[in-house]
Amino acid sequence: MENKWYKKSYRRSLVDMHIEDCDESFLSEFSPEKYVEYLKAAKMDSAMIYLQSHVGLCHYPTKSGVVHKNLRGREDVIKKTIDLIHKNGMFAVGYYSLIYNTREEDRHPEWRMIDDTKTGTSPHQRGGRYGFLCPNNMEHRAFVKTQLSELAEYFDLDGLFLDMTFWPAICKCECCRARFESETGYAEIPDMNDFASEAALTFRKIRYKWMTDFATDITAHARAVMPGVTVSHNNASAVSRDGKRGVDETIGDLCDYVTGDLYGTLLGHSFSMKYYRAVSNNQPYEYMLTRFSQNLSQHTLSKTARALTQSVLLTAAHHGANFVIDAIDPVGTVNPEVAKLIGEAYSKEMLYEKYLNVGESVSDVGLWYSISGRFSKREQKLDSLTASTNLGETFGKNHILYDVVTNKTAESMKRYKVVFAPAIAGLDKEHIEAAKNYVKGGGVLCFSGTEETELIREFFGSELIGMTDNNNTYVAPTSLGDDILSPFTKKYPLALADKAPLVTAPRENVRVLATLTLPYRDPENPARFASIHSNPPVIATEHPMMMEADYGLGKVMWLGVSFDGYEARQHREVAIKILRRYFGEEEQTVTSNAPKMVEIVAYKAEDEWQISLCNVGDADDGRIILPFDVTVKTEKEPKGVFVLPEMTPVDFTYNDGMLTFKTKNLDLFDMYSVKL
Repeated sequence: MENKWYKKSYRRSLVDMHIEDCDESFLSEFSPEKYVEYLKAAKMDSAMIYLQSHVGLCHYPTKSGVVHKNLRGREDVIKKTIDLIHKNGMFAVGYYSLIYNTREEDRHPEWRMIDDTKTGTSPHQRGGRYGFLCPNNMEHRAFVKTQLSELAEYFDLDGLFLDMTFWPAICKCECCRARFESETGYAEIPDMNDFASEAALTFRKIRYKWMTDFATDITAHARAVMPGVTVSHNNASAVSRDGKRGVDETIGDLCDYVTGDLYGTLLGHSFSMKYYRAVSNNQPYEYMLTRFSQNLSQHTLSKTARALTQSVLLTAAHHGANFVIDAIDPVGTVNPEVAKLIGEAYSKEMLYEKYLNVGESVSDVGLWYSISGRFSKREQKLDSLTASTNLGETFGKNHILYDVVTNKTAESMKRYKVVFAPAIAGLDKEHIEAAKNYVKGGGVLCFSGTEETELIREFFGSELIGMTDNNNTYVAPTSLGDDILSPFTKKYPLALADKAPLVTAPRENVRVLATLTLPYRDPENPARFASIHSNPPVIATEHPMMMEADYGLGKVMWLGVSFDGYEARQHREVAIKILRRYFGEEEQTVTSNAPKMVEIVAYKAEDEWQISLCNVGDADDGRIILPFDVTVKTEKEPKGVFVLPEMTPVDFTYNDGMLTFKTKNLDLFDMYSVKL
């Protein structure tokens, strides 16, 4: 029988328990009763429990591994905890660390990830805390399966979470080297940063395949021995800055629902939630956030109640399940004050749970992030993730509703009039075809960067012939691009801090909107310069930096550098001007004169709109945002507008298909319902 417990759970918990047994006091005070009291005080409806940890020690009577020394004689303490969780009406998910396993690296050195071939050592051997086991080692893989079979026999679980399904190091162990040579013919594992090398690009791709192969094998075994138990892997690596972790969207495909622990800004969280929502096989996806104000290493520093509540309610706005990470004290106790903190945040989130399955997300713009595009062969500064998250922040601050488009969901582009693909890279043939078909069908695609030369050739007839040899470049508008780059001009072009492409002239009928301008440089004496403090624009070229073309029923624009994702205001404004070229404000589904610190998230069902207003500013400054207007484009005249959850009526006007209402004062979060 299929277990869909996750559809009933929005308040989830994990208390990190990566505890060594080198001191007899460690975990000595762990109490199932006190642990469950903590969960109840925190208002959890499900709990993830450590059956084993990164340390590698097992919290159950294992035959294959090593039991935590201070649990011997009471090896059933976690089993009792899970039973007590169920008795209190909560769901229980088991935690298992796949690749991080220090104790088993010590016991089985042949399973190690070896990343330093000169010394033949692993990061742990060189002093790192974490032991890494190679997924290409079949003995290690068999060990994992044995342990999962033990867990299936011993515990009564609703779900299983498999952590750290990625490459934490660039493994060059004997297993990896042999497999690489067998599958590609290359005798040596190359430097992944050598982008001029075909071997390096091959190795980058094959690491995706290997991790997927490992995860597929382990997932299939878990489902075989635990029928009815949900299985999910940690998908944080899918939206992490480190593109060398070697995971693609196939890891998420294996999961009953997508989940991952993520850090950063609130608008960065918003982007990640949209990504998780797009790729998850089932809803709600799960968003893991920490109660710590800085990072896990600072054990006693917590977010304020306001800051934690703000994060939790942002997840609710995106119809996700919240998951708050805490950490156990070494002796095995939990802090009751932290339980109160989490409980305060969840008390506010609980008010909205019955509204979190209403309709489908409403978005006007697609933002295409390529998980396999977190690199630049040509040393440009922005990769697909960095550029996409920056552009997502720009959209959020300008109240532009957007969805994340992924390689997995590329066919969904037809939902959007405009799709941005900043610094797009790592596309396969089917993704290239999806892009072409989208534009042919009438869509507008704006892509940037130099990695997808096939798209540049197909849409514009231009060829990439090189890159500038310095990072001080300029974009000078032509008369056709004045509206986008104003107030910058040919004499005073927009400055960039990145290498720029050198591309050939496009085919006839392609519109060149901007060209490349370079600073002065004496080819015979590079030490000569125009200005000692700076590199002002001097040398105008004919190399296109922005081009626009008609293609089928649609249009396509290319930018040589992904300045649409830069931090500076002048760069961010360009993206909005590009959007306005194709999609006027009057066409937006939702508009508002709210301050930039307000993000708007919308869902629509047959008989209702749901509009969430999220304050993504500094929660701890206590600033209240004064009332502002929200306008919704809807053909059906509304019956009423209400503030949830109290269903307080709000005055509104409706004219020519446009509903407008004024909000009340906004503190951290408000959800409005428009009844149709």
